[in-house]
Amino acid sequence: MEAEEKAKFFSEKFLDNSKVTFVKEDFEDRRLNPRGWQYKRYGNSTKGEEKLKFCRENMKLLEDNGKCARNDSDLRYYEDLIFIDENNVVEVTTSPSRSGNTCSYSFFTVTKV
Repeated sequence: MEAEEKAKFFSEKFLDNSKVTFVKEDFEDRRLNPRGWQYKRYGNSTKGEEKLKFCRENMKLLEDNGKCARNDSDLRYYEDLIFIDENNVVEVTTSPSRSGNTCSYSFFTVTKV
């Protein structure tokens, strides 16, 4: 779904067909061993995790469409969450890596003008 179509859908469903603007943000969080070369080159990052924590604490959770990986030996959990407050709708999707060292966070924020 295109970003404009998704923003229009969220406006119709959650914000009473208001005029909206949207922002898409992607974060790549890393938790690496401080003794490894990857840490020395890239460092650790927790911006996506912190933004998701902020949404959980300050916004109302509307939908949780999370799912586990396909098999029992793969412990990854993919989150697909929708949060809302007075003027904003935030869709959050997470995609953890197979190693567990990185996680991609995608935030799609629709704001009432």
